[in-house]
Amino acid sequence: MKAVELKNIYFRYKGFKEIILKNINMTAEYGKITLLAGMSGSGKSTILNLITGIIPNIIKGDIKGEILINGENVIGKSISEISKNVGVVLQNADSQIVMPHVEEEIAFGLENINLARKEIESKINDICNILSLNKNAKSKTLSGGEKQRLMSGAILAMNPKIIILDEPLANIDKFGAKLLLDALTDLKNNDYTIIIIEHRLDMLIKYIDKIYDIKNGIINEIEDINKYLDDEKNIINDNGIIIDSNKKIFEVNNLTYKIKDRTIINNISFDINEGERLLLLGENGKGKTTLIRLLSKMIKPTDGEIKQYITTKKRHWFDEIGIVYQNPNYQLFMPTVEKEILYNAKSKELAYELLNKFDLEKYKNRHPLSLSEGEKRKLTVALVLARLPKVLFLDEPTVGQDYDNLLNMINIINEYRNKHNTTIITISHDIRCANSLCDKCIILDDELKIGNKELIDEFFRR
Repeated sequence: MKAVELKNIYFRYKGFKEIILKNINMTAEYGKITLLAGMSGSGKSTILNLITGIIPNIIKGDIKGEILINGENVIGKSISEISKNVGVVLQNADSQIVMPHVEEEIAFGLENINLARKEIESKINDICNILSLNKNAKSKTLSGGEKQRLMSGAILAMNPKIIILDEPLANIDKFGAKLLLDALTDLKNNDYTIIIIEHRLDMLIKYIDKIYDIKNGIINEIEDINKYLDDEKNIINDNGIIIDSNKKIFEVNNLTYKIKDRTIINNISFDINEGERLLLLGENGKGKTTLIRLLSKMIKPTDGEIKQYITTKKRHWFDEIGIVYQNPNYQLFMPTVEKEILYNAKSKELAYELLNKFDLEKYKNRHPLSLSEGEKRKLTVALVLARLPKVLFLDEPTVGQDYDNLLNMINIINEYRNKHNTTIITISHDIRCANSLCDKCIILDDELKIGNKELIDEFFRR
């Protein structure tokens, strides 16, 4: 039975001449997992917003065609009406989290549909067990991957028969991804409809029943699913030159970081040399983002020390480093893409060169927050490179990137590093690009592991 059907959909955002979706026809059936794939900015999230009623209730635009849920056209219906049948997990988990603790976040939706207290408690325990969440944890202290699991769990707990997830695996480690995908498969086997928008296709091969690919606003159903997924899981070759430097840029000695009784970083020591590319691996919640914040001096260690050997005056430290945050919305604040990249760029020439390299020049007059999540990621990398930092910190920079955009981003980052001898410290769960951002690898676990690229295979084989 058809759960969701789009018939001859055309869509254009209010205030723009460009037609984003052109004669879209697609269906999602009960008892199947449907993947919506395609390049960043191709219209995937727009389709999600149309199905859930975010368009036109919140985001305005011109719509032609029909959007049927259980055979009923929902164009013009309120979000609350549509949400009785459809649950959605957005790309940016932070934008959906409203409660201070994990159990309260899961309970929030359940209370709104008037479930009994005992049933709410039972569902909280079930979801936390299935997705390996600590129900007593504070929402704001969770890692990016844990937040994504939390929001997926909060939606699953409400038991909608149609579930849409926008980049649910973006910041999740392999362990967490398997937990979520297995949970979705159980629902599928009980005749639920699952629609996933995702770029990490290497993790989806066993789970997908149907694929639609969208390009330039035009959609096509993929006939050979296995071939499509195999073609999209290519590993990117390393184009970084070997920089043989013995000059330390960081020296970490017995570093510890605690929040109250919780130890996040426990007595670790290592060095980072100038021009080195350090890849940080580890499961969600193991302290990778915390380590970047410590190295960048955003927070101070509880114990131990970090020596840095960048020649600069103390007050100029943040002029010498560049940080690409896990959530791009945290660093986009100017009214247009052009003004955003020019704000701290070393030169106008460099800013415009990077806009062109990242294929963002066509959006220069757009508001940065109107871009797709993948385009926002490209913009944040571009604007940080435009500052010419000596040390570059990248926290999950490749989220939301299809293979072509990912390849282009990695090539630009490595070309920059090759030219400027930049030290790069990266967090990534993306197997496609891990090898091409690594000279030295650290796995943050109960026992710290330090090595070379061979550790990447060890980590992803787990």
